[in-house]
Amino acid sequence: MNEINALEIDNLKPKLGENFLLLGGDAYLNDLAIDHIRKHLKSRAKVDLVIIYGDEAKVPEINELLDSYSIFSRAKLILIRNADQLRKKELDTLANYFREPSEQQSIILTAEKIDNKTAGWKIIGKACIHILCNPPNYGGVLSPWLDKALTKLGLTMSLKAKQAFISRVELDYANANNELQKLALLVGDKKEITESDVIRSIGSSRVGTQIDFYRALGNRQVKEAMQLLERMLNSEFKALQVLFYLIKFYDTIYY
Repeated sequence: MNEINALEIDNLKPKLGENFLLLGGDAYLNDLAIDHIRKHLKSRAKVDLVIIYGDEAKVPEINELLDSYSIFSRAKLILIRNADQLRKKELDTLANYFREPSEQQSIILTAEKIDNKTAGWKIIGKACIHILCNPPNYGGVLSPWLDKALTKLGLTMSLKAKQAFISRVELDYANANNELQKLALLVGDKKEITESDVIRSIGSSRVGTQIDFYRALGNRQVKEAMQLLERMLNSEFKALQVLFYLIKFYDTIYY
C-alpha cells in the first residue's frame, strides 16, 4: 500500500489503471488531489470522467460503470464520492472488481474514514494508493501548505506575517486559501506580504472567537453563540476546553 499526503500530490504521477483512495474529510484537499489525478490522466489517456455517490449508488449502476470488457467501453476515470457510505451489497460488488482491476480505467474513492476490519475495504485498500486528506487540527499544520501556496503565487511573507496569518484564519484549508487569495489582491504588485497587510485583511485572531463567544452569551444572543460554539469545535478547540469556557463564564456571573 502506497500512501501520500494530499499536500505532496505534485509528487504523484498517476497512470491509467492505478486506483486511489482519498481518506479524510477536508474538501479542499480532496479537490486538490482529484484535479491533479484528472489532469494527468486526461493528458495521457484522454479519459472520460464519471462521478457517482456512494450513498446513492446501486449494484447495477456500479457493474455497468466498472465493465471494461464491453465493445462500448472506453478509458474512464470513475470518481466515487462518499464511498464510505456504500451499502454492503454495493461495497462487496466494488471489492470484487478490485480483486482483478482493469488497466483501462482508474477509480478514485473519497471517504472520511473506512473500517479496515471489513473484508471489502481490506481488498479495496490493498489495491489503491492512499492519499491523506485530513483537515488541519492545529495552526502549525498550515505552515507547509502556506509555504507552497505562496510560492505558486510568487509571493513571500515575513515570519511575523506568517504567524499572524496562521493565528487568524480558521483551521480549514479552503478558508485559509480564500484569505490568502484576498491578501494577494490586497498587496497588488508588492511581492512581500507584511504583518500589517495580514491584520488589515483578516482582522482578529482565532482567540477573538472565544471573546466573541463570551460577548454573545452575555448579550443572550443564542444564535450567534451557537455559531461561534460550532466554529470553536470545528477548529483546534477541544470539547472539554469549550466546556471549561462555559463553566468559567457562568462561575464569573454567579460569584
